[in-house]
Amino acid sequence: MSPSRLLRLQLVVSIVLLVGLTLAFLCGIWLVSYGLLELLETGALEVVTIGAAASLTVAAVAGLGAVRGRRGSDRLPRRRLTELGGVLLPSTAVHAVWIFPVVWFLIYMTVVFVAPNSQVLATIGSASLLAAIAALEYRHVGTIEQAAGAVPIAPDDAPRVHQIATRVATLYDVPVPTIAVSDREAPEAMAVGLRPGTVHLVLSLGTLRALSDDELEAVIAHELAHVANRDAMVMTAASVPVVLAEGIRTRLDDDSSGAVVTVPLAAVASATALLGRVVTAGLSRARERAADRAAAEATGSPAALASALQTLDDRIDELPSQDLRAVSSVSSLSILSLEEETGEKLMLGPDGDVEPSYWWLRTRLQRLSNWLFRTHPSTPSRIESLKTLAGESR
Repeated sequence: MSPSRLLRLQLVVSIVLLVGLTLAFLCGIWLVSYGLLELLETGALEVVTIGAAASLTVAAVAGLGAVRGRRGSDRLPRRRLTELGGVLLPSTAVHAVWIFPVVWFLIYMTVVFVAPNSQVLATIGSASLLAAIAALEYRHVGTIEQAAGAVPIAPDDAPRVHQIATRVATLYDVPVPTIAVSDREAPEAMAVGLRPGTVHLVLSLGTLRALSDDELEAVIAHELAHVANRDAMVMTAASVPVVLAEGIRTRLDDDSSGAVVTVPLAAVASATALLGRVVTAGLSRARERAADRAAAEATGSPAALASALQTLDDRIDELPSQDLRAVSSVSSLSILSLEEETGEKLMLGPDGDVEPSYWWLRTRLQRLSNWLFRTHPSTPSRIESLKTLAGESR
């Protein structure tokens, strides 16, 4: 089977698994909700409608807060009131005062009109809970650039980068991205943005200093291949069950409710988060290989990308552990993983010659974790694939 067909097969299998996992997760949440409602002899209607109204109020307030944050940062950061749809809305704390009773009344009347049975109540309770978790988890999407420490720069400030980005964008027929540069030495290179028209190409000074023009063109071609392939949208959609499951699990850790409520939900959420991370990591690795192949074909030089990957990988190996930890939050988006493959080995004893206890076991578990959850293929395997592609093109 050809590499391109293998990549397409991996994509299809990953999507099928993620769809199945999402449906299983939703069914699991519904069944837990239904089972808990069956245990309630009285008051199920009031519990669910009030809980659903509270959850949807949280989702609405979080959404309005995100809108105010974006509008405020772009226009008037110190305004106390935000104009939304011609109506002046005060702070989000006041929103809940009128949103909650309105939402509760609508939910209550809907349930009474349809049928106040356990199936309907479980559906409404589950949907409202997931809506609240989704709003809370996704409201911070768009802060990646800040996490990378990058600042947008004008074309005149980096003509070399802008010229290369413009040339590569023309090859893919995508809009020229906004260039953002961070002053970090870690070799960051990532395309940030869900839609091609809003993409920011984030590069670190460490990347710009390390690469030649041909290598930089190959790296930019790799990142813009993600844009052309809509990989940001694909991975955002694929991460939905993981984000929801981890959001539920995190909030259950702080919940003081009884085990009857928390244990079933935690079990469903934990299983979904674990399996979802494995599948999304596999999908991410497939998309990285697809971007490698697209970049090599667009530039006509697989060797340039292979050289760039090796250069950046060597630079990662030279960085102190604390520098890698500082950029770990954006590791999954960069062209290479910025996380350490194995933990730092600190020798013990007076002379520093005693190995930590069970180090062999910890090392093997770390390798298993990397194999299951790493978002990028190993650099040697990517370079080998590019060499094979170069041989095929001769």
